[in-house]
Amino acid sequence: MTHPAHIAMLRGILENVSAGKTDMAARESFVEASRYTSQAFFEKEQATIFRRHPIAIAHEGQIPEPGSCLAHDALGVPLLLVRNREGGVGGFLNVCRHRSTRLLSEEGPCTRKSLVCRYHNWTYDLDGRLKNVPLPEAFPNLDKSDHGLVRVPLEVRHGLIWVLPDAKGSIDLAAHLGRIGEELDALDMSRQVFFCQAATRTQCNWKLIVDGFLESYHIKRLHSHTIAPFFMDGLGATEQVGRHLCSLVARREIAEALEQPESAWDMRHHVSISHYIFPNTVMIYHPDYTSHLGLYPQSPDETLFVHTMMVPHAPRSEKENKHWQRSFELIEGGVFQSEDLSSGEQIQAGLRSGANKVLTLGGFEQSIRLFHDVLDEAMA
Repeated sequence: MTHPAHIAMLRGILENVSAGKTDMAARESFVEASRYTSQAFFEKEQATIFRRHPIAIAHEGQIPEPGSCLAHDALGVPLLLVRNREGGVGGFLNVCRHRSTRLLSEEGPCTRKSLVCRYHNWTYDLDGRLKNVPLPEAFPNLDKSDHGLVRVPLEVRHGLIWVLPDAKGSIDLAAHLGRIGEELDALDMSRQVFFCQAATRTQCNWKLIVDGFLESYHIKRLHSHTIAPFFMDGLGATEQVGRHLCSLVARREIAEALEQPESAWDMRHHVSISHYIFPNTVMIYHPDYTSHLGLYPQSPDETLFVHTMMVPHAPRSEKENKHWQRSFELIEGGVFQSEDLSSGEQIQAGLRSGANKVLTLGGFEQSIRLFHDVLDEAMA
């Protein structure tokens, strides 16, 4: 499946190739350095962006069967995902309704028949209902129906679990994604299978990581010893879709598309497609797997970077399993950690030095300016 918008963007790239042109802005623009270091700016982001918009916090394959649970703390709110006995997924605050003890403390997925608070053994079923209170005579006026776990708005769509980290809010994922939802369908995201995940705390502002994935100017230079040979230099296109951004970066194989009819184009073969999905998700569609990057700000200088790898089907052989494991090790360790995040940490230290009051964006980096304009609009 191919989305018409991606076809149109690839067509534009090929027209530039034929004309010997690039999709480059006519002049520089600038981003204030303080956006990456200010505590006040960080707090405003948390209040106006990260509490008010749906965020993809997990792949549904991480809680595959009834009783599967997953605690999630990266948004500064204790969240709990649970698959109930009918197979549905619920999202709750990971908080006992008695004395506010954390219900699930394990890191990573686990399985439970019920949710039991270790402090006093108040017990909840997989739908969050309070089922048992030890020594109930101590609570003669307790209404169990009024003491179930507090739900948070949640939707499962495109293979991902999206939550709004505000129990008093509401979620309308279709409206939030707009056309991006159609593009995720075209990229067959609902069929992708969870393969593995890695989480790292990196000492840089979350926006520096988004910045890096919005421009291809650095690929031939920063990634010269890893992925650079697979890509053309400075050849790509970006389109704003509501508060989201869709980018195409030309791979070496793009030349083949010049000789083919549009009906024969293979988008993952000719270009690398990526989405910035507001506010903190980056999706990268590699030739035979997909990277979901969740960026969770912990402070102006620290981000929890969560990389989830999804593959088109469960490994059918040990050879396939080893292939995807090698692919994950290359992109996670060799590219994201050693190059992208390492550079982000160096930039953060440079920003803290006060050497630059603004960051200068050249003609190939204007998607970064679009991203910051989106943030300003949302925060206002």
